Amino acid sequence: MLMRIRYNDGSYDMIKPWRLSELISTGRVEAFLRSDGWVVVARGPMRRGGDRSYAGPERRRRDNNSCRAA
Repeated sequence: MLMRIRYNDGSYDMIKPWRLSELISTGRVEAFLRSDGWVVVARGPMRRGGDRSYAGPERRRRDNNSCRAA
């Protein structure tokens, strides 16, 4: 799936989502399109990369190995 972005010079492009952080960090992207509208990088809400921690119980780890196939 491709996502629509707007560069600083006003031109538009379609990119793969994994390239977005690189383009934002290099300052080349002015805005990108989400399902709920355009996000302007300089002022819009964006996800933070990995700095959030989950304080709830761990539900993914399996303590019971009896379900494993041998």
